[in-house]
Amino acid sequence: MIKLSAYYKEVLQAIIAGESIQRLHPFSQEWVDVKDLETVISIMHNASDALRIKPRTIIVNGVDVPAPMRTKPGRGSVFYTATFSPHAEITWTDCDWDNAHLDAGLCHSTPEAAVVHRDAIIKPSRING
Repeated sequence: MIKLSAYYKEVLQAIIAGESIQRLHPFSQEWVDVKDLETVISIMHNASDALRIKPRTIIVNGVDVPAPMRTKPGRGSVFYTATFSPHAEITWTDCDWDNAHLDAGLCHSTPEAAVVHRDAIIKPSRING
């Protein structure tokens, strides 16, 4: 029996599900798409580079933005919204306000994702582009 870490099992399951995998380029320190399974297996075997499942995105006003959260986080979890205060840490309490923002697709797990989403939403109404 082959022993794999839970993380590598998750990566392989993502590949089977048709999701894209990325590796952290050792020199540029940027995430790049991995095009073939052999590369993934080599990286896993040698533990040479970090791997991740490519984050899902959506298109908002022609901008590729990180996909918002689709499920409720655990009570007490921190999240961010694609609003005018995207850096504000909000604690999930499962209140009507939390659920309204989740239902509207405005909740993110990082402030960076919330900023990109907010900027894409207001892009058409900006005075200076």
